Amino acid sequence: MTAMRDEISAFLKTFQPRVAGRNGSYYLEIDRFATIPWHPPMKGRLFQNKPNTELYEETTTGLVAFLLDHFDIRTFFDAGAASGYFSRLCLTYLPRAIDVHAFEMQPSLTPKLDAIMAEWAKDGRSGKAYCAGLSDSDRGTSHVWYSVTKLYETKPEENDYRDSVWRRIKFALKGRRNRDELKEADIEITSIDAFSKRENVVPDLIKIDVDGHEGPVLKGGRETFATHFPFVVLELHKDRMLAKTGMNRRDAVKVLFDAGYQALFVNDHHDLETTLSDVGEGDAAFDRQKTDQFLFWHPKTLERLGRRN
Repeated sequence: MTAMRDEISAFLKTFQPRVAGRNGSYYLEIDRFATIPWHPPMKGRLFQNKPNTELYEETTTGLVAFLLDHFDIRTFFDAGAASGYFSRLCLTYLPRAIDVHAFEMQPSLTPKLDAIMAEWAKDGRSGKAYCAGLSDSDRGTSHVWYSVTKLYETKPEENDYRDSVWRRIKFALKGRRNRDELKEADIEITSIDAFSKRENVVPDLIKIDVDGHEGPVLKGGRETFATHFPFVVLELHKDRMLAKTGMNRRDAVKVLFDAGYQALFVNDHHDLETTLSDVGEGDAAFDRQKTDQFLFWHPKTLERLGRRN
């Protein structure tokens, strides 16, 4: 495991994503990726707004870029795609085409994801967006309750879905009021295993950022993990966010360790100067009550996907 840790650490130290402004427009520039038109969110400072050119996901971006550069990844599952940033990133990787499948449970975001696929899934590149939530089984069309960051398969109590007062104030000051407003919709609920079988696709890399629903998502990939050994880039949330699914952080990742996976802990996933740690199932990192980033892989992952120099 140390070799992987050291390689990624060295890569992140030289990784330099750039948000550059030209003629009033902004572009995201990353070596070996196509230049992407960039629309930076406004950054509030004492009632003044200016474009925020900081790349919030730079460490996760570097982790995905490392995997694409060093392994023969061809199929990407984006679980919790949101506005489609990581789907677009994989679609714009220049050395080879990546087949992208983006899953997002908010119906309001589906048109944006469809537009990204239409713009970038061309010249032999394949991408498709699904208004769907990944869970532990294939349940077809289901009625769900959701907010910007949370998905519930049964109607929650108000205390379960409302943000704290301070969190509401923080996002209101950023111009994002009612972020925790509860909505309802009929969407597809499926699983990694069921989707892979139905579409006859095998994921090589899965990014999971589902705000507390990661336990069911991982359980729904049990057969895929045991058979095909994809890389998993996991954002693991606090126990209080996972509690809605009857799990804690250790419960959520158990399916991967049971399948023989190894793990790398990203100590600060918002800073490219972060330190990385090899962790096992009993490591204290899984007791932390923060939002953390982990990379999981199996020894057979490296065999199946090879190593590119």
